[in-house]
Amino acid sequence: MKTTEATTISAGMGAGSARMRVLERSSWFAALPPALKREMMERAVVRRCAARSLIYAAGAAPSGLYAVLSGEVRLEHSARSGKFAFYQGLRAGDFFGLLSELDQSPRFSDARAWTETTVLQLPHAEFQSLYRTSAPAREAFVALICENLHTTLGILVEEHSAPPRSQIAHILLTLSNQEPDESREQLKLTHEAIAAMAGVSRQTTSKILHEFRQLGLIAMQYGQLSVLDTARLRAIAEAA
Repeated sequence: MKTTEATTISAGMGAGSARMRVLERSSWFAALPPALKREMMERAVVRRCAARSLIYAAGAAPSGLYAVLSGEVRLEHSARSGKFAFYQGLRAGDFFGLLSELDQSPRFSDARAWTETTVLQLPHAEFQSLYRTSAPAREAFVALICENLHTTLGILVEEHSAPPRSQIAHILLTLSNQEPDESREQLKLTHEAIAAMAGVSRQTTSKILHEFRQLGLIAMQYGQLSVLDTARLRAIAEAA
């Protein structure tokens, strides 16, 4: 198992302005008090991770709160049945790893750098110190876990009620993270990964992706996928 080959540097505030702008893509982080943002940055480290390396493994002890600065992180889980699920893709500005820090439970999933990736890590000891000594930090972390819970519940509802066509459209929109005026972004996704996220067969997934390509909504080439028409894809996702 390939673990993270990380180059660690202090996050600090010297190069912090660019990193701060990335982190403020998260509405949660953007709304934090300025003093708490500064303290988190001062306590954090930056890790540069090789493509396909593990940031942490399922079953591991808590190692801190993370945020993606660049690249992509995928959360992967293998059920007791042996079935593999890639259930969340994280891009710049997304935070992960909070649950285990709050309840001290082992990691639920693998967190894997899918491409060359840079993450900000608030290490375990620093997180716990901040959580114990700062009331604003405690309130902020509880707010984030509540936000994550609402998002998870929303995904579960979608999975149980939306038809596969709408589910796959929603997955593509979420992973591409595009606004209408943004440039097209290449996604490195296999049909198997999309099928695992949607909870449908690979055959169904391939049929729907072929339809989307025929309609001019996406382009697929050499294991890469681009969203071409965000508005029409969103209409399909919301049609459920």
